[in-house]
Amino acid sequence: MSNVIYYFTGTGNSLAFARKITKELGDTKLLNIRHNQNELDATQYERVGIIFPVYYYKMPAFVESFIRKLTLSPKQYIFGVATYGGMRGISLVDLRELLQEKGCSLKGEFSVFMPGNYIVEYGAFPDFFNNLLVSKAEKTAKRISNIIKMKQPSKPAGPRTFEKLYLSRSGSKQFIIEKRTGFGNMDSGFNSDTNCNGCRACEKVCPVNNVSIENGHPVWEHRCEQCMACIQWCSRKSIHYLDKTQKRKFYHHRDISIKDILSLEEFIKHL
Repeated sequence: MSNVIYYFTGTGNSLAFARKITKELGDTKLLNIRHNQNELDATQYERVGIIFPVYYYKMPAFVESFIRKLTLSPKQYIFGVATYGGMRGISLVDLRELLQEKGCSLKGEFSVFMPGNYIVEYGAFPDFFNNLLVSKAEKTAKRISNIIKMKQPSKPAGPRTFEKLYLSRSGSKQFIIEKRTGFGNMDSGFNSDTNCNGCRACEKVCPVNNVSIENGHPVWEHRCEQCMACIQWCSRKSIHYLDKTQKRKFYHHRDISIKDILSLEEFIKHL
């Protein structure tokens, strides 16, 4: 195949967008970073895409770790897409600099506003608004795909003006660092209630294998990325964060199912 797209997803936004780009480009291999940790040589592809969500202004640490191990060529057209529900922040700046360290360049820098899933801080947007965002994202995918097909360079996609204003505030950058550093241990706030039936869905959907089942209930192991997959994919709505999420609306992308999130082997085990 001429192209490859690596994606990371928790509740389906990045996977849905990656599928749209894959369809538009054609001749493209779509790989979940979680399940393809050994596919580290991408030099045979003409175009390489990396699609990921934004967590507190930056790309997920899991994605950064994977890219550091990935073998790429300076001759390739490498593009990145950041899906975000709040701000894209410096996620694409980080990707650009990471590729430069590897002797490559980020030719295409794109971002797309999609429904937010961070239920720790807010509930899902109303359905009509989520549907509007998804429809706009599909149009964006077509526009971006044309640029990628032509291997055209894009404008740098750094923080927007209002994001720069926030980042310029005293203590804001340190707050982001501290918040991100604390992600791993934030899972101590997760809990399951009596509705939990030990189905193991939370364990299976976690992209960083941070959840295990003990005595019929989930236990979090302090490697959390705060992707919210464990909460959002719980069919019984039995997982919550402290006392904040019990009355909030849940979210996952309308076109993505739990089967799409799991690998085939994991899906069979989950049945």
